[in-house]
Amino acid sequence: MLLSADRPETPAAIRTDLGAIFISLELSKSTWLITALAPGSEKMSRHSVAGGDLAGLFACFSELRRKAQARQGQLYPLVVIQEAGLDGFWIDRVLNQEDWIESHVVDAASIAVSRRHRRAKTDRIDGEALIRTLMAYKRGEPRVCSMVRVPAIEDEDRRRICRERKALVAERISHVNRIVHAEWKRCRVGLDYHIAVDRHHYSVPHRFARREVEVRFTARTVEIFLAGERIAVHMRGSGNGRHTTVAEHMPSSHQRYQGWTPAKIREDAAKVGPMWQALITATLALSGTSNCGTPPKNAKAALCASAQSANCSLHVAQANDRLDPPITATNRCARRVSPVRRSTSTGTVYALRAWPMAHRRNQ
Repeated sequence: MLLSADRPETPAAIRTDLGAIFISLELSKSTWLITALAPGSEKMSRHSVAGGDLAGLFACFSELRRKAQARQGQLYPLVVIQEAGLDGFWIDRVLNQEDWIESHVVDAASIAVSRRHRRAKTDRIDGEALIRTLMAYKRGEPRVCSMVRVPAIEDEDRRRICRERKALVAERISHVNRIVHAEWKRCRVGLDYHIAVDRHHYSVPHRFARREVEVRFTARTVEIFLAGERIAVHMRGSGNGRHTTVAEHMPSSHQRYQGWTPAKIREDAAKVGPMWQALITATLALSGTSNCGTPPKNAKAALCASAQSANCSLHVAQANDRLDPPITATNRCARRVSPVRRSTSTGTVYALRAWPMAHRRNQ
């Protein structure tokens, strides 16, 4: 039969005849928790400083030494312990540079813990356990814990590369395996080789026009499948009625005119001459092109004036191959260019028409 030993009426007091101030550090990114046991005191004191604040840490150490000196009449050194962690060993190197500080780094897995039941784990409890472990280690008790040998700075730098690579690989795996919300829908590709998803149009290869496809779209991407094969992928666009078109999806006849923007047209017109540039600029403004801004109220008059000037310019010969009959030296001034108004489903469009003066009089 097991007999339990009689417990003392009062718990054993912590030794106060210490020859040093024992300190444990619990380090985190935001706060450093300091647990201290000084000579002449039976209670452990706790203090905190901001993470990375070395000046505040040394100020706390100096205050602890001052209080211990006021109680015992002498100045005590410090024995500091901390667990090996992600902060590395730079704090240990800084502390060991002081003559009155003895610093140790312990392997946290080597500290004995109670296996009778699940134990609570807080910074307060861990700080007290580190103090008791440090005191037992300084008394010379065997197999109390395993202290870590601090590597050289060059060795630590070589280890940091492997650790950073390991962290990056784990981050990449988490991105690949992340769970995302995706929706599927069936739609038919239009004649313009685009599909509509939430009021935004995305292109597919032009050979799949009028085909029924499956679309998988998330908050960031839009994937288009045909018979289980992905034929196009786009970044998700806002539902504003615009188009997202990949140049490789366009037929060759469309790719030929891909660079024909209003800015490019004005640039080519400037190479012909100032009269032609004024004519093209007025034409683009009258058509309401977004890159040209709001058309002025007198855009039609400006167009007619520019056309009249361009009619007598030698640069009109650049469009010689588009006129029938062609412009020659004898009939150059007999040909007029004027705007023609046409009504379409999208609004009113002004185009240019050229004819000889005789033909103009016969109409």
